[in-house]
Amino acid sequence: KEKYNFSSYDELFKKYCSFEKISFDYAVAEKEKDIAIVEYKGDWKDLGTWNTFTEAMSEYTSDNCILGENSENTHIINELSIPIIGLGLKNIVVVASPDGILVSDKHASSYLKQYVPNRRPMFEKRIWGEYKVISYNSFANNQKCLVKELIVLAGKHISYQRHKNRSEMWTFTNGKGILILNGKRMIVNAGETVHIKPGDLHSIKAIDELHVIEVQIGTELVEEDIERFEYDWEN
Repeated sequence: KEKYNFSSYDELFKKYCSFEKISFDYAVAEKEKDIAIVEYKGDWKDLGTWNTFTEAMSEYTSDNCILGENSENTHIINELSIPIIGLGLKNIVVVASPDGILVSDKHASSYLKQYVPNRRPMFEKRIWGEYKVISYNSFANNQKCLVKELIVLAGKHISYQRHKNRSEMWTFTNGKGILILNGKRMIVNAGETVHIKPGDLHSIKAIDELHVIEVQIGTELVEEDIERFEYDWEN
């Protein structure tokens, strides 16, 4: 609670992406000695498995999918650019994302966790947009290289931050934005590139939806190597 001590909802909302990725039960509820309960009278459903998630879907497919008419009780969720075609499937859930591809009997999908390694996520949605990991490589000299594609939604921005153990190269491939580099503002457009050295304070705000290829190079390419600072975009 001391680590996340906020004076207002707006302050909490702005720093939400910096929170440790841990369930509310473990982080708060199990440690509290004084808890009050308020009755909730709305609809609620635990979407903890792909089976229960598909029960809440209004369609059998999502995005780039085709499901044959001879399939029964089957759902396909596709977050990749390549198409998925399902024929003659019964009681199956298919999920394709940058993190991997799942093909499972619906009941068996509840046992997925034991087969998934604890590793860096390959795709994440954030308050400012989303990112996808394109490649990750380690070299003999202890240097590592991580390549991401970032999509920053129009009007949104990433936090004003700096890194200790890595440099970054941003190449803007589509859209227009406002770059902050060590306190200096500049307009960036598609085709431009900026080099961010370790210790440089930086942020980007999208004027139009902004696509960025981010190349990280360093000895530790982890989310924890981020120090965030306040920045007033209104002034």
